[in-house]
Amino acid sequence: MSHYQHNDLVGTVFQDLDKPQLKAYAAKFLRDIPFRIQVLAHAVASTPMYASWSPDLTPDSLALLGNWYRGQVAIRPRSAEEMAKLTSGLRFDMGVPDWELSDRTFSLAIDVGMYLGEIVLRIVPDTRWKQILGSKNNILFGQMAVSGTGKRPVAPAHAMVIHAYHAVDGNEVDLRRTYAGCVERTGNAR
Repeated sequence: MSHYQHNDLVGTVFQDLDKPQLKAYAAKFLRDIPFRIQVLAHAVASTPMYASWSPDLTPDSLALLGNWYRGQVAIRPRSAEEMAKLTSGLRFDMGVPDWELSDRTFSLAIDVGMYLGEIVLRIVPDTRWKQILGSKNNILFGQMAVSGTGKRPVAPAHAMVIHAYHAVDGNEVDLRRTYAGCVERTGNAR
């Protein structure tokens, strides 16, 4: 595994943030996109078999990136404290796994999500980054999403976290398909 500079946005608990903190998160996210794409490009290019990948912000770049991302997904054991917190209010055993995605995987999810979002913004007219606000009960509350004229905004980093959980189960990471879903939900591509 190549050296990778973690994204310091990892671990943000959006429900604990007040309005100025949420606004600061959104500003930092947007400000960091170019740098985080550079970090991602270096990490991908530093991995054998992926040196030819180029962050050219095209849908064609997503197939190789998805394969690389799947190979980077890692887990860590959950602590006894984490397990107790997750299971304390459950009325019956829901089979909570004794592992969680690694911090590096969460960091990569944000970076790959930023890259995917930038492709959608480049291809789909009238799209922009937007922070999801409203109810703190919304699973996407506080997260940055791509919003357009379509049905609903899409949170690419959240989608990458979901892909990571599926990758742990051995599933592929099809970023071209994810991209197509983003385009469909946010508006029509050029």
